[in-house]
Amino acid sequence: MSKKKIITIIQIVFLVGPVLWLLFAVDYKGVFAALKSLDASLILFLFAVVFVRFILQSVRFWVLTMPFSKKIKFGELILLDWKARYYSVIMPSSAGQDITRGVLLKKYLSIAEIAALTIFFRITGIITLIFLSVFGFFRLYSHAEISIAAISVGILFLLICFAMAILLSEKAMLKILSLLPEKTPAKITSFLINASKSMQLYKKYPKLAVFNLFFATSLHLLFLVFPLVAIYAVCGEWYVLEVLAFFPLIELVAAAIPFLPNGAGVREVSVMLFFEYISATREQAFSYITISVILYLMLFLGFFAVLFDKIRKKFALTKDGK
Repeated sequence: MSKKKIITIIQIVFLVGPVLWLLFAVDYKGVFAALKSLDASLILFLFAVVFVRFILQSVRFWVLTMPFSKKIKFGELILLDWKARYYSVIMPSSAGQDITRGVLLKKYLSIAEIAALTIFFRITGIITLIFLSVFGFFRLYSHAEISIAAISVGILFLLICFAMAILLSEKAMLKILSLLPEKTPAKITSFLINASKSMQLYKKYPKLAVFNLFFATSLHLLFLVFPLVAIYAVCGEWYVLEVLAFFPLIELVAAAIPFLPNGAGVREVSVMLFFEYISATREQAFSYITISVILYLMLFLGFFAVLFDKIRKKFALTKDGK
């Protein structure tokens, strides 16, 4: 069996499995009752939370482009970011936006600069997500089943910080590169060296780096507002520490699986396991998953950014033709 067929089978299992499980395991009368009881203003609030977070996420990315280029206008990057979200809907893993955004940035930045910018953006985001998870886990440390998870996440946090330190250290990076096998293609080695050098530009902007960490932490706290409020809506209780501990990890796991569109399937399975942990019903889990469709619908708003950009370019060509 070819590698492509194996990946396709895994994709089908992760995408169809949760749906089939819910189809036979859930009492839909309970789900409809839970969804019917939701206030329309709550749905609007959750839409607003996701929309504001997306805009602020674009702002963070735009700020991080400053050391490389001041040619990108803020409005252009907002448009570019929404287009990237739309295209990333079919991309493997929720990190697909990094790929689509990188492709769209090619007219502004070099490949090495795009790599450095994306890596710095992603790693600092991962660090802050894991930091929040560590905080939540250690607040829940008194639970016997949590202690191992808390220690594991704490070790992961230290490893990610160590990797970040290596990327920002020229000597350490050169040492790591020297350990690569001799048969490593020259293009890969050259790319890693150029990306590392570009990323080290952030060492000249320590205030920007620190601001980015605080900004990322604020954005991830805003991200956690969605599950916190949505879970309260379907369960009637606030699970602040539980959401703080588990949902950053759910997002990281969804982003880490390299062959599922936008982390679909993995995220839903993880959510179902979380609801089992808090002793909630399957109906409540399915109600939450239904509400979380808001996140996917918001990605499709990028279609209007694509449409606007095409109309703008067509208008510009028509004007130049005259």
